Amino acid sequence: MRKIAIVGLLLLAVPRLAWAALDYVIIPGQRVGEIRASTSESDLIRIYGSSNVVKSDVYVGEGESVPGTTLFAGDAERTLQIIWKSTPVMSNPESIYVQGKRWRTTNGLGLDSSLKEIEKLNGGPIEIFGFEWDYGGTIANCLDGKLNYLGTNGPTGLQGRTLIMRLAPESHVWDTIQREEMDQVMGDRIYRSDDPVMQKLNPRAYQVIVTFKSQ
Repeated sequence: MRKIAIVGLLLLAVPRLAWAALDYVIIPGQRVGEIRASTSESDLIRIYGSSNVVKSDVYVGEGESVPGTTLFAGDAERTLQIIWKSTPVMSNPESIYVQGKRWRTTNGLGLDSSLKEIEKLNGGPIEIFGFEWDYGGTIANCLDGKLNYLGTNGPTGLQGRTLIMRLAPESHVWDTIQREEMDQVMGDRIYRSDDPVMQKLNPRAYQVIVTFKSQ
């Protein structure tokens, strides 16, 4: 009986050991935790448990949603959503929408990262789309800095991008900005992050998307 009890305890410990081995690291274009370019929904169930994997619609902007999968639904620290290249069998992630702050790149980038923190990691200014539209605050170009997965120089500034980050000023910061200053950083056009108004706003990441293909 004692041996059976010990075996039972060991079996119960296996999931705990497996969970301990998991990480929440984002390596743009390569993996998000255990999710890679060849991962399927069935792989997610095997790795993270069926209770943590649910089918769901993923909002992609401009009023549109597509079928996908949510991991850790309802967990504010770990939630993410996946859009698949192959939807009938739910395999091969195309985009991963990170919604939990626990997921971070190896140098600490993730949800709530500020513009100034991103510039410091990049080793210089970046380019960013204006605010107050569906894709407002999207980082367009790292300007040949260290964070080349955010986009490199090119006609649209989006070549080679495998990490999409969108930033927005915090509401209490907007309240300190004059209307004429707001107008200098609004709309569907690209601004440099070393613009005085951008520096004053110091927007933070509100959306992080990892891709397994060039944008």
